[in-house]
Amino acid sequence: MPQERYTLDILKQAFTVEVDRTVFDSKSFTAFLSDGNSPLKTREERKNAQVHVPLTELDLELNGHAKRIFSEMRNLFENGKIRFELPSGESVTIAELRKAAKISREPEQSLLQGFESCAQKQFGRSYSVLISEAQKSMITRFQEAFDNTVPLPPMQMTPEEHVTMRENFTHYPIWTSPVNLCEFRELADQGHVYSQYLAGVLLATVAGEFSADCVKYLVAAYQNKVPDAMAVLAEFCFMHRDYLGAAQCALLSVDGGHGDSKRLIQKSYGIMGMQVYQTANGMMFGSQVLTKALHESGFGPVIERVYKDAGEIR
Repeated sequence: MPQERYTLDILKQAFTVEVDRTVFDSKSFTAFLSDGNSPLKTREERKNAQVHVPLTELDLELNGHAKRIFSEMRNLFENGKIRFELPSGESVTIAELRKAAKISREPEQSLLQGFESCAQKQFGRSYSVLISEAQKSMITRFQEAFDNTVPLPPMQMTPEEHVTMRENFTHYPIWTSPVNLCEFRELADQGHVYSQYLAGVLLATVAGEFSADCVKYLVAAYQNKVPDAMAVLAEFCFMHRDYLGAAQCALLSVDGGHGDSKRLIQKSYGIMGMQVYQTANGMMFGSQVLTKALHESGFGPVIERVYKDAGEIR
């Protein structure tokens, strides 16, 4: 079955992003069965048991499942983005190294042998050792940055920041230093999945001054099956009064298994329903305009899956 692809119109088309439909069925992000030991086996079980991703050390202290989620999630990478430093001072990603190996390998060599040969030639090291060392270094850097990310109390926010967080975001506010935020972004750009999510959350909220730079990191985290990522992006769009973008993101979030995002769809429809628009087909309620825009942007199949009962949104 071909992968479904959707185009998100973020912040009233300031960003147009293509994403592949993602189901949150990763074993790394789901709770165990009630006995505490048996992992969930089927995709549907994992989709329906996804848990929230820890944001700070506080979550690890309060939630027993969070420690396992944290320890597994910090070991997840988009391996192709991991970057190595060449002896010349230049850098190369795993994807670039693999591409070069495919071109230069001997006919009798397998792909893996070609990767090993190329790695030995350029770095004097085994391909698998290079990846392992790079991952360990990134995990150490991430752990240090995570340890210095903390909950942000209301008294440390301006009244405007406090109201913005309370009215638009469901997770509690978090804070880290600009240096740590840069570290998360660097790790995210090198394929560290947890850093993609935290960089997105921090940029979308107070620590990042509600920056639209969050979009690429939250999309990357969503594509890597982080359950909360598209939900945060939906809330970010809602904060900017971009109700089409919020509904698109929230629909994909619910469709993947993050049921809490359904409330944001209802809020977007509630606000749009109080407005009237002049269209080529005459006067229409904003809720009708929103539904029409969702269908025109190709979200009909998602709506059908999320709202199985006729009339809820169609």
